[in-house]
Amino acid sequence: MVRQLDLPNFTRASDIPGIDQCGLGWLNSKIYEDEIPTWGYWMTGTATHYGIELSIGNDFSVEDGVEMALEHFDELIDRAGRRGQFVRWTKKKPRNMAEQNIERWIRTWFDQVPPGAPNRHPIYDKYEWPPKTEVRIDALLGEHPDHDDWECPDVLLCKNHLYTEADAIFEHKSGDQIGIPDWKTGATGIKNIQLWIYYRGLRAMGEERIFTGWFHNLEEGKVKFVEMLYPGDDYIDALIARAESKKQPERLWEMLPAPTAPDWFCKYCLVQDKCPVFSEQGTLPNLDEFDIRYLDPDAYYVGSRDS
Repeated sequence: MVRQLDLPNFTRASDIPGIDQCGLGWLNSKIYEDEIPTWGYWMTGTATHYGIELSIGNDFSVEDGVEMALEHFDELIDRAGRRGQFVRWTKKKPRNMAEQNIERWIRTWFDQVPPGAPNRHPIYDKYEWPPKTEVRIDALLGEHPDHDDWECPDVLLCKNHLYTEADAIFEHKSGDQIGIPDWKTGATGIKNIQLWIYYRGLRAMGEERIFTGWFHNLEEGKVKFVEMLYPGDDYIDALIARAESKKQPERLWEMLPAPTAPDWFCKYCLVQDKCPVFSEQGTLPNLDEFDIRYLDPDAYYVGSRDS
């Protein structure tokens, strides 16, 4: 029996480390999308960013921001329940602490970010207020470097199509640069590549000014700046092209080899039970059993998927 498998013909910022670290995990997450649970920390983070976005756009008070974030969290829980989707929680962020975590992160943001905040970090004083929030980055970055080596099933697939979203974009008061923050809700290490990808997409959309990037950890209440200079468009394009090329029909098989042993990122994998490394029932997918479609963002995110 042939099953339909929908794959994105675009790349998100998170796809690049995901495919590089474990292509099998990325592929299985698409094959078993309707069966896998969702992370509770994703829901709390999403709700927090929702509360921040509304607070900026509507000049909310901290109490309003907390209320909106908690309401959205309840909506996410209800949505998962309607789908019959299991929610997986972690020891560090259990279900019974979710609402407290959301409220704490929102209050930290109000304490350190907007104008008049009691402990506003000085980086924000350099930029105009308000910033643009949840900025959609949708850009074609040029012809795929392997275009002549395979028969392309879709014209967009022959491009490096970047489709992702930044928390916010700030305008510097000098007018000659932009600021790209990433508001973190956990003790996540710095990943310069994430902000570089955002900047590359913005450049493809016409942005010519230099940028400063920083990670503002709302769990720790600390700001860490991108420590390295932007490596250039060609470098970022090459990373995106590598991720895109591995998704092509003739190269999907390259994702199939399972890791020989668990690695640090395996503990975050939602398809461990499908992996031969973790489960005796785990098997490698047979790609011949699938009718693979490559969809653009509008088609891919229709229905149960969240963008």
